[in-house]
Amino acid sequence: MYHNWFEGYSWEELAKKWRIVRGRTELQRKKHFHPTTEKARKLLKEACRNLTICQECESTDTIQIHHRDRNPFNNSLENLDILCRLCHSRKHHLDFGVVGEFEGIPYTDEEGTR
Repeated sequence: MYHNWFEGYSWEELAKKWRIVRGRTELQRKKHFHPTTEKARKLLKEACRNLTICQECESTDTIQIHHRDRNPFNNSLENLDILCRLCHSRKHHLDFGVVGEFEGIPYTDEEGTR
């Protein structure tokens, strides 16, 4: 099951909340921006504060932001997924073609082609 939690929000509303300027956040415009900094994580979390349910499994456990193209600088809405810790880990394992069982959840080769 997959939900697009960005549906219903206008780009203007999210851009304002995210403080996006020409496709980049304010943090990315600063000289010392690095995607793994605590400030960057806080900005993304703040932008998705009301999005507290995993798009894949609807869990509310430890919500994280996943960049579909694996580029932490690409914060366009089309590139972001809101996932629980388990689904986020699973996405990254599937990228490497891992097939089998991950933390008790079986998955197949076909899931890796999403």
